[in-house]
Amino acid sequence: MRSVGVRCGQACASNWLISAEGTPPIDSGWFTAIPQAEQFHPGVFLKEELEARGWSQEHFAEITGYSLRTINFVICGRLSVSARMAAAFEKALGSSAEYWLRLQALYNLGAS
Repeated sequence: MRSVGVRCGQACASNWLISAEGTPPIDSGWFTAIPQAEQFHPGVFLKEELEARGWSQEHFAEITGYSLRTINFVICGRLSVSARMAAAFEKALGSSAEYWLRLQALYNLGAS
């Protein structure tokens, strides 16, 4: 295996050893895995939005027409945001349904 040393930039002072195939050899001692960004469930964002508005989960449940249990399950990360739910969030909060669906999609991708 042919290897070349590569400087990874000013933000990182270490050298990486990269094989000719473009993958760093794990056993080289030069490779440090970069941690993946933490993924947050849309419920985390919903909780922050409700807190910023001073709204309770009960109040938001009344506005959206969902049960308190459903809203709580979303906030706790136990229930995914559906397209119908995202549309209700858009109507209640003013943030687009696409925003909520993208948050859910990003979370799903990161969790897989």
